[in-house]
Amino acid sequence: MIEEKMFNKPKNGDVSEMKIAIPTFSPGGLDSSINPHFGKCETVTLVTVADNEIKETNIVKPQGEHSCGALPIIFAQNGADACIVGGIGGRPYMILQQYGIKTYAIGQDLLNKSIREIVFHFLSDNLTELESASCNH
Repeated sequence: MIEEKMFNKPKNGDVSEMKIAIPTFSPGGLDSSINPHFGKCETVTLVTVADNEIKETNIVKPQGEHSCGALPIIFAQNGADACIVGGIGGRPYMILQQYGIKTYAIGQDLLNKSIREIVFHFLSDNLTELESASCNH
């Protein structure tokens, strides 16, 4: 049975504590950039935020060639409350929903920005929560 986490991001940007999973290019981390192809990410950057600040960063390397179905499980195993994506297909989106992980999308203007910048956009409530899959490849 899948345990659902209930987390509602406050509108004022004040987040008590939350872990965000982001598919990234190697080497991962805050200075890396988001990988717009969810299933082909080289690393997953996990960012813990609290009180509108980045508190901790961890990097996980997914196993396998094309792991779009495995990534949501990796996110859940690592305690993610939310994820930020450049795009996501139907299957991984549904799995994230089953785990109660909120999915937020970045716009084209943030594709080449650092993970640090993307997280600050998230904390400022400037990213849109997805209501369905959003894949452009």
